[in-house]
Amino acid sequence: MRFLIFFFVVFICKTGHGAMYHCNENATCGCSKSFTLISCIIGGEAAAQQSWSWAVSIRSNGDHFCGGSILSPSFIITAAHCFNDETDLKISLFLLDL
Repeated sequence: MRFLIFFFVVFICKTGHGAMYHCNENATCGCSKSFTLISCIIGGEAAAQQSWSWAVSIRSNGDHFCGGSILSPSFIITAAHCFNDETDLKISLFLLDL
């Protein structure tokens, strides 16, 4: 019985922990050259320079507080809560270390 419980817990943890990133090759924004497991970031790992070139850092007073994605040369999309009370924002591109 203990083995079945242990097996069930391991199975749930293994299958529910992350999702494989699959890029639409026809997307106009491009695809990363590496396929990655998307899940919680614990400790992080180094990103190759420009491997996620559409990702941006939205910064206030020099500190990262939100992320975004480049949609076109004129538009970046992010979450609405990133702009609740902020007035002095800067967008940083091609950062390897936040």
